[in-house]
Amino acid sequence: MKLYFLGTGAADFGEELNTRYQDRFSRDIRRSSALLVNDRLLIDCGPHTLHALEIAGKDAAAIRQLFITHTHDDHFRPADIAALDRTTGGRLQVYGSSEAVEVLQAVGVQRERLHPVCFGGAEKSDEVCVTPLYSNHLASRPEERTYHYLLEQDGRRVLYATDGAWICNRTGKYLAQAALDMWIVDCTVGDYTGDLRSFEHNSMPMIRMMESGLRTRGTLTPDTRIVLTHLARTLHPGYAETVQIAAGYGYSVAYDGAEFIV
Repeated sequence: MKLYFLGTGAADFGEELNTRYQDRFSRDIRRSSALLVNDRLLIDCGPHTLHALEIAGKDAAAIRQLFITHTHDDHFRPADIAALDRTTGGRLQVYGSSEAVEVLQAVGVQRERLHPVCFGGAEKSDEVCVTPLYSNHLASRPEERTYHYLLEQDGRRVLYATDGAWICNRTGKYLAQAALDMWIVDCTVGDYTGDLRSFEHNSMPMIRMMESGLRTRGTLTPDTRIVLTHLARTLHPGYAETVQIAAGYGYSVAYDGAEFIV
């Protein structure tokens, strides 16, 4: 499974994205979070995703599936999704909450290619099985369900878990004994406690607390790689210092343009 990070930031984007780093990636300047899987499956399409595909030299026309975590505008740009749909020649299948489906239908994405997801309802492509699991995050509408996604291919398992704080009880039970190969986890907040965003986002201390419980439950193994993403520019130091801090706990730090093979 090939994982390519098109963006790894939270919603506090810097002006540098419109100037010095307009046409290139930087490990210190993060775009809206989005993940490309095997060059054909995309998770989230925010304000920088289409441009990030161009910078990365990725063929947007080859994308066949888009999974939406939630409808906050740093993850969900209906006009850009409609543009991506046109680029694929109308071959894009889109999965997300019923609220996301409703909005996309209004901007012209054909209803037969819009699929409301449900907890545990696996969606299979030619390569990857994608299972929606609940996340702890308040979306644009209070009634909207928000999602993490479990990715499975050839016996390998990756949990893409952003946005969201902690792990919901039902999601935790579902992942018992999952023996993940990689946990890609929201780390919006830095290596400290007491931030008000901890009700919807993780800090490093929160991840460490979850890690021990997930290991006890068999969700994580000694070989599971933990990768931090969705890092707020204003809540973390620069990339090099963040890597040093995270390495002390055995974590990796994703950056825009990073690629992992699982």
